[in-house]
Amino acid sequence: MIDDERMVTAMIQVQHLRIRWTKEHRGAAAGTIRNRLPKFLPFAPPERGHAGWLQLATFDAADDYHPAMTWQALPLVRERDGLSIEASPAFAKVSVWPIGNLLLQKPNRPNFHGLIAQIPVGCRITLRVNSALDYQAQRSYVDHIMHIGYGAAPLFDLALHRTIDERVTLY
Repeated sequence: MIDDERMVTAMIQVQHLRIRWTKEHRGAAAGTIRNRLPKFLPFAPPERGHAGWLQLATFDAADDYHPAMTWQALPLVRERDGLSIEASPAFAKVSVWPIGNLLLQKPNRPNFHGLIAQIPVGCRITLRVNSALDYQAQRSYVDHIMHIGYGAAPLFDLALHRTIDERVTLY
C-alpha cells in the first residue's frame, strides 16, 4: 500500500536526450565523439508544483554536439513530444507516439506506438530508440535516450524498473 504523502508528492520526471547527426558525420572518429556524450544529465526542474517536467537536451553534430536544453512543465502533448504519460496513485502508464513521416523513417516500426510500459511509484525506466531519415538528398540519424520516472525522489534516485532498448543497426 502506498502512503498518502508519497502519492501527493510523486511527480512525472522525463529526461529526453536526443543525439542528431548526418551521413557527413559518420565514421569512427565521429562515432567516438557520440559515444562519449552523456547518457544522462543532472535533473533539477526549475520549480515544484507541477504534475511533472520534461527536460529535453539536443546534441546536434551541426553544433559540435553542444547541448541545447529546454524545460517544459507537464502535461506532455503526444503530437509534439512523442510521449503520453497517464499517472494513477500506484503507477504511471507510458505510451509512445512516433513523430514525423513514419514512411520516410528507417527502420519502419509499424507496431511501435501506444502503451509501452507501466512504472510503479518510486521507479523509473530507460527507453532507447534510434532512427534514420532520408530527406532532401541527405540522411539524418537520431538516437533517443529517455529516462522516465514517477516518484517524489529526484529522477536518478528512483529505482530502475526496466530498460527498453529498441535500437537497431542503421546504415
